[in-house]
Amino acid sequence: MRGLKTHQLVFCAVLGLVLAAAALEARTFRDVASWFPFYFSLVGVFLCAIGVGSGLLRWRKARREADRLTLERSVKSDGEDPEAPALADFDPAAVKVREDIATMLAGFRWFGLFLVYAAVVGLVGVALGSAIFITVWFRTVYPWPWRNIAMSLAVLLALGWLGTTVVDIELPPSLLL
Repeated sequence: MRGLKTHQLVFCAVLGLVLAAAALEARTFRDVASWFPFYFSLVGVFLCAIGVGSGLLRWRKARREADRLTLERSVKSDGEDPEAPALADFDPAAVKVREDIATMLAGFRWFGLFLVYAAVVGLVGVALGSAIFITVWFRTVYPWPWRNIAMSLAVLLALGWLGTTVVDIELPPSLLL
């Protein structure tokens, strides 16, 4: 998680909140079916908290370094030709804000993909919704060949079948199927 960008921090924080809600919801399952989603969610919340905390510390350190460099440039440019544009005239903070806005919009786009996934799962069920999402994800975001997607779907469906039959994990019902 070295050098997290703004959209990655936002995504990690939102994912941590979603996993915290999932952990609370998992407590309402039957005892046999609650241990896996509950502890899985707790581990995810813990990892997201570590990711957000370390990312914010690195972001703060990089911001201080940028401010220090801006101050040094403005001090060095004081003795130069007054007609020449100084490096201090170019505001790196304004450039950084524009980059942050662009990365924030990219983070919202990714978050929107996961909201679409939640809607598809609600409509057609977890197994079919996850299969559709993984297929679309690996054809658009990370262009994988169909053979790799088919293997990923086979592993996903096998783990889902094991989870529902052996561990007795309850999957939420769908609206259409």
